[in-house]
Amino acid sequence: MTARPKPRVNPRERSFVRGLLFGINVVATLSLAAILTLLYLMPDRLAQYQMNAQMAQMVTLQIVSLLLLVAWLQRNLSATWRAFTLGAAFVVLAESWLVALT
Repeated sequence: MTARPKPRVNPRERSFVRGLLFGINVVATLSLAAILTLLYLMPDRLAQYQMNAQMAQMVTLQIVSLLLLVAWLQRNLSATWRAFTLGAAFVVLAESWLVALT
């Protein structure tokens, strides 16, 4: 059997996708740090944003799910880790739904 040749990807497209994933990763990480700071260090500020602790936990879990999805899109991970991060992203997202329902 002969190996299939890899499709050629324009370097500009590749760098755009990498930059986009990097930007999403940075924004999601900063958002996670901000919501965790509000949740655990400044719970009185949550009331100013009209959020309760349950809503903050739900947002935290959704941001973690987004970070796991961004990790799934990375090409330098092995297939096993990519499958794990995709599964974990959906587990965390389902947990955020359960937090929202309670």
